[in-house]
Amino acid sequence: MVATVFGSFGQESAKNVRIQAWGVFENYLLANQNHDVGAVSSLTRKLSDACLNPETESECFARMDYVVEVAKDLKEENFTNVWFDEKQIILFSDFKPDNDDVVSRYKGSYIFFIRDGNGNPQVAGLDPERVWSFKDNSESSGVLDVEEQLQNIIDDRDSDTIPDVYETCINPEEECDGTNPDKRDTDGDGWWDGMEEFVIN
Repeated sequence: MVATVFGSFGQESAKNVRIQAWGVFENYLLANQNHDVGAVSSLTRKLSDACLNPETESECFARMDYVVEVAKDLKEENFTNVWFDEKQIILFSDFKPDNDDVVSRYKGSYIFFIRDGNGNPQVAGLDPERVWSFKDNSESSGVLDVEEQLQNIIDDRDSDTIPDVYETCINPEEECDGTNPDKRDTDGDGWWDGMEEFVIN
C-alpha cells in the first residue's frame, strides 16, 4: 500500500510508479554488484568519472561495492511512499524514532530518480539513512514535548524532502538551504528543491 502520494503524471498510478522505480533500483544494485559498467550506465542518471576511464577501473569497482554495501539493508516493503511527476520520482520510507538518553532522532531512507525522455526512471541518488535529531535538554521534558520537537524538525510542508527548518533558516546553528518551504520548486526549473543536488551538473 502506498502511504503518501504527491503529484501525478498522465494516468499513472502511484503503485505502478513505485513498482517500476523499485525494479530499476534492484537492477541498478545488481549491476553494481556484478561490476557491469554498461548496465549501471543505462540505469543511472550519470556514470561516475572513474567508470568512464579504463585506467581507473579499480576505483570504479570500489564505488560500485560501496553502493551495494550502503544499500544492503534497504527493503522494498519499507518504501511505502512515493512522490512523482513527469521529471522525477522519490521513494522513501516512513520515519522511525531512534532515541537514546541524550539524542532524540528520526531516521528514514530516500531513493531519488530522474525520468528519461520516455518517462523511465534512472537512479539519481541514494540517501539510505537520513537522520534528523536534537539533543534533549532541561527545556525538553516529557514524551509529548520530545515528539513535538522531533515533528518540528521533519515537517516538510511542500514535500520536497527538505524540512522546513532547513528552508527557512530559522536556526542559525543549522545548515540552511534558503529555499522556499511553500514552493516545491523554488527556482522554477522543474526540479524539486530536494532533487537539485542530483541534477545540477
